[in-house]
Amino acid sequence: MELHLTALTQETRSCITVLEEGGCATELIEEAQPMEPPEAVTFRERALACSRSASTLLLTGSFPEGLDQDLYYHCAMRAHDGGGRVLLDAQAEVLRLALRAEPEVVKINREELGNTLGIQIEREGIREAARDLQSRGAHHVIVTDGSAPVVWLDEQGFLHEIIPPKVACVNPVGSGDAMSGVLAASLDSGKGMEEALRRAVAAGSANAASLLPGEFDSAMWEHLIQEVRFSTASV
Repeated sequence: MELHLTALTQETRSCITVLEEGGCATELIEEAQPMEPPEAVTFRERALACSRSASTLLLTGSFPEGLDQDLYYHCAMRAHDGGGRVLLDAQAEVLRLALRAEPEVVKINREELGNTLGIQIEREGIREAARDLQSRGAHHVIVTDGSAPVVWLDEQGFLHEIIPPKVACVNPVGSGDAMSGVLAASLDSGKGMEEALRRAVAAGSANAASLLPGEFDSAMWEHLIQEVRFSTASV
């Protein structure tokens, strides 16, 4: 594994999570400070270089001011040029621009989906909104909604619901990131989409049952994988 860091003038932002008994979490998230033009150029060049050689490229997160909103699009195109697959976990303008690269997978939560389409989306509106993203270029669309079933629109146009295992929620922060990371790693290791999603959804649940984001018990995760259930909703 290689880690490429870009030094910035601004200090790293602080994000504070306040946990209540019962698993409720309140996040106090500081906005990222703007990047200086030379920093943005360096970061862009490094990102594009890494994308070119990626067999599976996961593009996740929002951008600070100073970074071009179309960077994910160009990274995705570089990955495709090299024969790699692309997973996007983003929202709003960053995602709208990146959809032109026709990513293999878009993973997003219900609130972010509404931010991307400029509408408020209730539970019953997820399916139609997922189809909207697919019409814009995504092959698979995966929409999370807290502890509710995950909606998966596959590239053949079939809608599935993925029922996550029940866990005692300790800290839900980072569950989406855990899901995205395990999904990308599973696909890269040769797993099919259904098995990769089974492992990814279980990782999100295992993360919610753990105190620290991104750190969960592997034995619990292996057990939860077997408890994930799928159902095909409609065409």
